[in-house]
Amino acid sequence: MVSWTGALLGLVVHLILLYAVFDVYYSSPLVHGMRSHGANAAPPADRLVLFVVDGLRAQSFFECDANGTVKSPFLRQMSRKGSWGISKTRVPTETRPGHVAIISGFPEDVSAVMRGWRENPVEFDSFFNQSRYTWSWGSSSTISIFSKGHSKAHIFTHSYPVEMEEFYREAYQLDDWVFRKFKMFLNLTLTNGTLNNMVHQNKIAFFLHLLGMDMLGHSSKPYTETYDKGIRMVDRGIEELYYVIEDYFGDERTAYVLTADHGMTDWGSHGAGSTQETNAPLITWGSGINRMLDTTSSACWPTSSLDVDQVDIAPLMSALIGAAFPANSVGVLPLEYLNISSRNKALLMLANFKQLLEQMLVQMERKREMYWSIFFREFPDMTAQKIRTLSDTLDSFLSKKRYAAMADISITYVPAAVSSQESIPAWVRFLCWVLLVLSFVFPFLVSTLVIDKLTVIAFSLLLPFTLMSVSYEPSFFVIYTMHMYVWIAIEVKLPPSFILKLDFCREGVTGSKKAVVRVDDVRRALFFIFFLFLGFFGTGNIASVNSFDPNFIILFVGIFSPFLMLCLLMIKIAIPFVIACCCLCTLAIFTNSRMDTLYWLVVIVGDFQAAQFLLLLKDTGSWLEIGESISHYFIAMTMVAVVMLTSYCVRFCTENQVLRSKHHLP
Repeated sequence: MVSWTGALLGLVVHLILLYAVFDVYYSSPLVHGMRSHGANAAPPADRLVLFVVDGLRAQSFFECDANGTVKSPFLRQMSRKGSWGISKTRVPTETRPGHVAIISGFPEDVSAVMRGWRENPVEFDSFFNQSRYTWSWGSSSTISIFSKGHSKAHIFTHSYPVEMEEFYREAYQLDDWVFRKFKMFLNLTLTNGTLNNMVHQNKIAFFLHLLGMDMLGHSSKPYTETYDKGIRMVDRGIEELYYVIEDYFGDERTAYVLTADHGMTDWGSHGAGSTQETNAPLITWGSGINRMLDTTSSACWPTSSLDVDQVDIAPLMSALIGAAFPANSVGVLPLEYLNISSRNKALLMLANFKQLLEQMLVQMERKREMYWSIFFREFPDMTAQKIRTLSDTLDSFLSKKRYAAMADISITYVPAAVSSQESIPAWVRFLCWVLLVLSFVFPFLVSTLVIDKLTVIAFSLLLPFTLMSVSYEPSFFVIYTMHMYVWIAIEVKLPPSFILKLDFCREGVTGSKKAVVRVDDVRRALFFIFFLFLGFFGTGNIASVNSFDPNFIILFVGIFSPFLMLCLLMIKIAIPFVIACCCLCTLAIFTNSRMDTLYWLVVIVGDFQAAQFLLLLKDTGSWLEIGESISHYFIAMTMVAVVMLTSYCVRFCTENQVLRSKHHLP
């Protein structure tokens, strides 16, 4: 009976391990205590209008309709006066993470899992927070994200009733409500002196959240005429608002940014990482926006664009109105979108660099306090000494007005890109290919003695397996091989001196070949199936090839080659199979079993598994459920065939020797 002290100790250990998982993998990457950094330069705009069209897919927005007519003629016209491209979002492609990335400049906070992914559990800085005043209109669940917390009194929100979001067929009304309320707000400022004074100051932001397209995508799907009609209505609404704003202010000091938080699949869903979901449109025009070269005379959108990461939009908006960069932003300012002087570009990139550097220094100090000094390591390219030298160099360039050099250094050394990869030398790749070929030659150079052959095969296959690994796989292979050898030792107990003399080319030593099928053979076949699945799934989920890290081929292939990458992946997956088949051949010799009997038992067990997965096939449900049921059945059906093919190769390898030792006659 287990003592209470042992049970208590086990409970404590499991609680610690449970807490460690959330502490290591699900703690917030956001840090606090950073200083704000903004450029000491005259901003090109006094105010910015941000349109976020929820769920607007880039493909549906940019492509022309069946008649060759652009779906958003006004925005296409504005794109000729400004710059546009595709905003690359990150998973999960949901509303809250997308808006946080656009307005605050950082991707999803993984600690949000503790709140059911509904809100950010840690307070964060945003573009709105750095503005002088911000007015926002839209869905309460979205605009309230940036108005929570202290010191947010300068952010004003206006949202429609939640009941309005339930009318799917009247989704246009949601956007129409936003447009009407914004016009009413401007009219109100004409009679309210306080509001009029506020909106005419600098560093002003207007945020219009347009939810209608997301609701249309869910209900009518993005490829329908209803969805295209929604795009046209949004275009007309923005056009009316643009002329109202320009007439109201009349100073041409307004910048406009239109984008989306995420895209949408053909079947009206989002959240995953497909191109349809991660590509969102980005159109900018107005004061301070660079005019993109557009040589096409067609009304449709040209193929060339200035693509950016979604987190880069936040520093772009800050630069346009002269606000400080959001403290938690990891975005890099896209200079190609700005129409400003070289001096101002250099000052903006310097401020962007200092803001990112500030995060790294705070994070570094945080890690230094968490770990013992002997375990703390700085980034090799961003040590304290290099940072001081870099700062002195930038200050020297600033005093000498070498703005282009300042911008280049700032772009190069932003901490977000501190982990830049170096290319693999050609001689390293050549050596890897040589070792890969030799590893399959070495087993033929030793004798057919069982111990010699097994040892050489294991060490020879460990070499290419290690070269194709980027994580724990080599350790898994060693432990996997040791377990196979332990299995052999359990199955057969023979004197060590006798085992050393066993040869793959000779007869067995125990048992009787007269018995066609024995109970022991069934047990060995079941264990063999178990080790096959262990080797199959131990280095990745074969049900999804995406679970294999593509970086494992970086030592062999320098360019994208799908066929070659697939071949290398198949070799990596087959290596544990070879070890398992070698051990089964060894057991056949030790126990004097018939190899064909063992393999037919493996076939029978594999077919029973395939029959079970056949009954579990699904043709209804989510794509994930359907795909997994097909993958499981496919694996069970093909594994036996692969094992049979591998077994013949293994028998050829174990029973043949290229260089045989010379024997002299007595």
